[in-house]
Amino acid sequence: MGSAVMVSYTRAKAEGLGFSAGTGMAAIGIMPREVRLVILSAGLILAGVFGTLRDDTSCAGCAGDGAILPGVWILFIALWIITIGATITTIQRILHVRAQAKRQTTADPSTSPQS
Repeated sequence: MGSAVMVSYTRAKAEGLGFSAGTGMAAIGIMPREVRLVILSAGLILAGVFGTLRDDTSCAGCAGDGAILPGVWILFIALWIITIGATITTIQRILHVRAQAKRQTTADPSTSPQS
């Protein structure tokens, strides 16, 4: 969840600093909000289809036997995909803003900090 929040935070911070306003920053990275939403929705739907609870109530001790149901695995995999993709997207956005900042200081040396 932290990685997914960092994607939006990186975009907001970059726009607050004056870089890539509007839809420009949304196009940076492999996993913007829409892709994360689709993956989460698909994971939740498939988890519901394949089941996350045991239907066999005759086995009182089966719930704690350590077996992970297919629906839980599907949701776990979807969340890991989001985590990895969001982390990569955050890094891509940070590098994009860094490159913009370098281009800006190269084009206008008066904006660079004086030493």
